[in-house]
Amino acid sequence: MEWLKSSVSACLSASPCAEESPQQQPAALPKLGRAIRDTVDATIHSDLNAALRDLSVQIHGHPELGYQEFIASELLSNYMEAQGFAVTREAFELETAFVAVFRHAGTRRGHFDSEPVKVGFCAEMDALPGLGHACGSFFNILIIEYWTLLTWMDALLQQDTVRLQDNRYLCVVVRLTKHLIAIAGVAAALAVKEAAVKHDLPVQVTLYGTPAEEGGGGKVRMLQRGAFVDDDICLMLHPEDGDNCLPTCLAMQWMEVTYIGKAAHAAASPWDGINALDALTSAFTNISHLRQQLLPTDRVHGIITNGGSKSNIIPDLTTAKFIARAPTSERLDVLVEKVVACFSAAAQSSGAQLDLEYSMRYSNLRSNPTLARLYQREMERRGIAFPSDDEMRAESAGSTDFGDVSHAVPGLQPMFSIGFPGVEVHTKPFVEAAGSIAAHEHTLSAAAGLASAALTVVAHPKLRKRIRDEFDHGTSDLTVGPIAKQPVSERSALLLASSPPPPYAPVV
Repeated sequence: MEWLKSSVSACLSASPCAEESPQQQPAALPKLGRAIRDTVDATIHSDLNAALRDLSVQIHGHPELGYQEFIASELLSNYMEAQGFAVTREAFELETAFVAVFRHAGTRRGHFDSEPVKVGFCAEMDALPGLGHACGSFFNILIIEYWTLLTWMDALLQQDTVRLQDNRYLCVVVRLTKHLIAIAGVAAALAVKEAAVKHDLPVQVTLYGTPAEEGGGGKVRMLQRGAFVDDDICLMLHPEDGDNCLPTCLAMQWMEVTYIGKAAHAAASPWDGINALDALTSAFTNISHLRQQLLPTDRVHGIITNGGSKSNIIPDLTTAKFIARAPTSERLDVLVEKVVACFSAAAQSSGAQLDLEYSMRYSNLRSNPTLARLYQREMERRGIAFPSDDEMRAESAGSTDFGDVSHAVPGLQPMFSIGFPGVEVHTKPFVEAAGSIAAHEHTLSAAAGLASAALTVVAHPKLRKRIRDEFDHGTSDLTVGPIAKQPVSERSALLLASSPPPPYAPVV
């Protein structure tokens, strides 16, 4: 088999259509001047360090759910305004979104393109229900959001059993690493600004305050309303337990499932009932059987949010939340059809009525190879070692609404280590680690690397065409592995369902 692998690798390397990767480096990249890099490092590690730590602590001390990041949004907006950025609050018709823009036209002639390179950075702000800033926490405080408590109390007064049993309406907010993501975006944007002014580099740098990444699709809504599309490149960082500039982030579809049956006494007259819980458990069983025929890169997972109220009553209402993921949007469409067929068959066999709501949908992440190489090179200069390209692409980092941004403009979202190997993101140990000084310093280092990568494009604007060509011709879609690229020829799963499911129309 080794000879076959070697032959395939040789053919791919010789092919003009072979994908580029950071470690292949098919063409030399221009270098960033040491003076510019020194300005970046001094700005982030010295000039801004204390202020960024203060912002981080404040955001962690006040975790907020998606679209409710009022404190974080105001803190970041005020800070960027004080640093000379023009700030638009409530941007793109979203209360907690903001856009901060700085433009430096440059004074020298003949050395740069007439149009400044437009660089975008993202700063996420939201926390998770039940974990809070589990992408990075500082205090072990559990906060019940005021609106959540009011909604739950209203449901109690109205005796609304559906809302009372929906975990969205009684939850604790725990800190994610979003404080680290936020200050990484702030640090990178300010470093680009300072370097551009000091070294006379034409640039337009934009920091997007993006709400509700955790299932709310803030960037998707912003993109639909005109954000990001004018940028030449857009970048952001995400903390992890290791360093990876080519992570795989899958396309994702959220689905909320409701089965409606008929209540009956489970002992006296069960035959009079229609068991909505049977329908739901059948759906889970159907999906478990389906997994054997799914591709290794497919993912389907779900939870029961309402399984009934009493064990002596046939449940007349059950609800669940499911997520389907795949390496590409095209494969996700196929997978969703199969999953919906499982839901529909469960309704048919139990006699229950199926109500299916398609909620948020994210695209897969496309990592631009030139931007990835630039970032990797900058981080290696700072002592960071990266796995091989294949190892990086084989590592799944879930899903992100930045995936949609990366389909609109050339983008990059590297994962960076916070200095605690083996501690997985979205866990309580990671929450603790993300609040440490060590995590803060690792974040600043990654932000300096990201800013330096962006400034390499700013200082060498001809890279803009190369990056755009990669984007237009698909060579930036490095996250799609060989299994996912195999054509799928099959009869639509919808046609095989025992009863027709609701029409497939994702709501975003």
